[in-house]
Amino acid sequence: MTSDLRARDLLWYARGVLAEARAAFGAGVWNGAVRRGQEALEMSLKAVLLHLGADYPRVHDVAPALVALLRQRGVAFDEQRVAGLERASAELADKRAPALYLEILCTEEQASSAVRAAEDAFAFACERIGPPPEGPFRPRA
Repeated sequence: MTSDLRARDLLWYARGVLAEARAAFGAGVWNGAVRRGQEALEMSLKAVLLHLGADYPRVHDVAPALVALLRQRGVAFDEQRVAGLERASAELADKRAPALYLEILCTEEQASSAVRAAEDAFAFACERIGPPPEGPFRPRA
């Protein structure tokens, strides 16, 4: 499978995880919204790395690798927007496990911020890759 097909599949998955983050927020499950928001953000940024033909690092905060690759390849991007994604990626990567295991209690504002960051990362990925496939997931090997 090409890296572009993998990118679109990962973006398809990110869309579903983003929906779960929104649902958790809507239900008042702040820790769940933070955790799922982090996952959606991570998958979206990893999809962009794949789309650019690079493999992604096996870490949760991939924004630094993405920014480095964009700069290395001379790809134009909105510096302010991507700096916001970098900050959100680093913050949410630190909160992902503690949020899941209730080692921290996330606030409504933290949950809202996580969902907004995930939405922006997903939109950023869609702008670069195009929309994810519609319909049920059909894995390609």
